[in-house]
Amino acid sequence: MYQVDSSFTRLAKWLLNLDTNHKERRKLVFQRLFILLPVLLLFAGVQSAMAQPAHPFSQITSEVKNADPPVLKINFQPAKAVVPAGYLPDSGAAFGNRGNGLQYGWNVKVDQTRDQNVHSDQRYDTFNHMQKSGQNYTWELAVPKGSYELLVVMGDPKHANATNSVDVEGTIMNDPDGQDNFDEYTITVTVNDDRLTIKPASGAQNAKIAFLHIMQAGSSPTPEPGPGTPPPGPEPTEPPTLFGPEIGVDLDQINQLKADIAAGMYDRPCTAQEHHPTQWHLLVDPVNKCHYDHQHGDDPNYVNDLFGQPGAWFGQPGQSISYPWQTFKAQYADEPNTTYVANKQMENDLKHEGYFWVVRRNQSCPEPYCTTDFRLQVHAVFGAMDMPVRFHSYSFEARVCRDPNDPASCGIVRNGGWADFGRLFTTDGVIDCGHGVEEQFISLPADTLYFPIDRPEARDEIRCHPLITHLPAYPSTRPLSEWWAHSPADRIRFQLRSFDPLGNVIPDDPAQWRLFCSLDDPNCRYNQSIMTAWIGYTLQIPEFHHSGGPRLDANRDGRTDYLGYSNRWGAFVSNCTQPGLDCVPTEYSNILLNQFPDDHGVFKEARYTHHICDDCPKVDLDLSPPNQKWISWFYRHASMMRESVTTNIVEEPTPEAVEPTQEPTTEPVEPVEPTAEPTTEPVETPEPTEEPTAEPTTKPTAEPAETSEAPDVSTTE
Repeated sequence: MYQVDSSFTRLAKWLLNLDTNHKERRKLVFQRLFILLPVLLLFAGVQSAMAQPAHPFSQITSEVKNADPPVLKINFQPAKAVVPAGYLPDSGAAFGNRGNGLQYGWNVKVDQTRDQNVHSDQRYDTFNHMQKSGQNYTWELAVPKGSYELLVVMGDPKHANATNSVDVEGTIMNDPDGQDNFDEYTITVTVNDDRLTIKPASGAQNAKIAFLHIMQAGSSPTPEPGPGTPPPGPEPTEPPTLFGPEIGVDLDQINQLKADIAAGMYDRPCTAQEHHPTQWHLLVDPVNKCHYDHQHGDDPNYVNDLFGQPGAWFGQPGQSISYPWQTFKAQYADEPNTTYVANKQMENDLKHEGYFWVVRRNQSCPEPYCTTDFRLQVHAVFGAMDMPVRFHSYSFEARVCRDPNDPASCGIVRNGGWADFGRLFTTDGVIDCGHGVEEQFISLPADTLYFPIDRPEARDEIRCHPLITHLPAYPSTRPLSEWWAHSPADRIRFQLRSFDPLGNVIPDDPAQWRLFCSLDDPNCRYNQSIMTAWIGYTLQIPEFHHSGGPRLDANRDGRTDYLGYSNRWGAFVSNCTQPGLDCVPTEYSNILLNQFPDDHGVFKEARYTHHICDDCPKVDLDLSPPNQKWISWFYRHASMMRESVTTNIVEEPTPEAVEPTQEPTTEPVEPVEPTAEPTTEPVETPEPTEEPTAEPTTKPTAEPAETSEAPDVSTTE
């Protein structure tokens, strides 16, 4: 058996094969711990599931470049286990695009992971079986051809019942001491077929893999940091090609996918084993050449050069769908989710298809202080499943700039939680959510759940679904439904706009499906595949992290420097150690303040405006070929919940030009470069009569629905 000792010391010996007892050589060893793999990207930035690079498996280097330490590290573990710092998780999914720019996995889904909870080091506490019940399983990673150095750690901290002989790319590493807890192998192999392959060798019994390190052979070291200098952080990737302010994907790759779809390359439906519930994907899987029945909107990796990997900011690098604060049918505002997680009653268990991304970059900034780039993930279904639901989860990352051409004037905002989408209303035959249209509010038990609605008559805290009797020609040039969101702590407001919602709302029974398209009409495409978002009216940067929280500009130099935690409602919490339901990371980094100077002329708050381009082309992410309806997931849910009722609607050839709702009754003042202390508070949004508290004032009067798949008219998703 190979003795398990300090991982850094073992790795250093492995990298250089040096005697670490010699002082000078030991210094060289630790210098080489800061090795970066060369960057081999077709397009700069981490490529996504839709990527079609010149070399189909060239994405490993982007991930490794951003790892810390700079070696690609994979930990084999259950999906819900804690991921060790600096590692990417593998939970037994079949080989495919993991949504983090890498393609790896097993020859079949291997649901044999374990978290033994006996070892102090999480890497040695978790593993997956490479052999179980007479079956051998193979794990592969897509890499460019070349030589690679590996550290492979096999074993189980609880049971010494495995002979961990392993075959790495044809090189056999025999277990030197038979069955014991752990075995570690260091090896250099050459990959000639674009896939690094690891599988049990002849003679292996009950083999188990815990974690592995991979690096390209012959990499050169970076200089050793001097005293007091932190290790180098991840370097940003280069920005991708831009296609327009309302485009959040690579259109060249989309067009290539469409050509391949037309050629029949994606006709096969994907299997359940080829789908990963925490990974973003388009309608097709470029690796396995199959199509799904749903898609998740824009590509979150499109802005990795600005924000890093999806999920990294909440401790799950590479997780691009869902987050630790997903919603569930909570009975009261601060109910824990433990029971719901155990019973698989979370939103990602029941309504996974409702997650979508809106990603934007290089937004217009005609005057100082703008929201220039963002990626927003929301869970919301623009149909009967979620129409009655008031609270929905979200995650938000944005770059705000005084001057986009001056990177020093830019900062980052990150937050998430449960957003309040206010009241549900419809209009009678008028496709308009503006103030001049007579509304028909639909009263629901959710109106009093957790918190009272602070502004019940407001048009900017609503879910608006106009009654549509004549559909515009597809695709619509205007939004056909609008949802306005705000956090109860008022950290963020945004408006979601759907250009192809699923159907009408029935005022007397909003939980009943009333779809625009029947399943047997393949050319009717109203399936929530064209979305955008407006971060309006302004993105507010407060002085404090909610009431009673810390100051965002701790040293009072006119720039924020804050990193903390919020609960699901946005209120400050001080006792968090890792992200969770009521431990949502909250960041305001390097943001220039521009409002309300103190006695020394230092500004205390800020407002940043998002200038959305209403007339710019949108992307329809329904990639179904003609006469086929691949996006069909909501028909399955509709049949499980209630009889699907299809609305008999005639499409109009030319839609009436109606602008989306943007402005409140009182027009907000656009932020400008301030020159003096304002004499009055700037008008931005109609203010509530009182700020909602982070805790509920009363228990809800209505009980959430009991049926897991039924739409819940009284609670969250």
